Amino acid sequence: VAIYEEALLVENGVHHGLDGLMVVACDEATQLSRLMARDGYVEADARARIAAQAPMADKIAAADWVVDTSGPLADTKKQLARIWEEILSQP
Repeated sequence: VAIYEEALLVENGVHHGLDGLMVVACDEATQLSRLMARDGYVEADARARIAAQAPMADKIAAADWVVDTSGPLADTKKQLARIWEEILSQP
């Protein structure tokens, strides 16, 4: 198993050459607040950066697995553990 982390996989169509795609997603309000906290953006700048990306719905539609990180970290870890077991069980 090899994991390739890249922010623009779907935008650049790279995901078509992979055996599977995992998308990490959260609700828009969480995405906005995390971006502002992480990068120090004001809201308008954060919204502009999000708008410059492919819509989350497009990324989710392309995904084989989706990890919803809107909730507590424990929930994210449970999702990842389930997905990891599924990946390891594939021939």
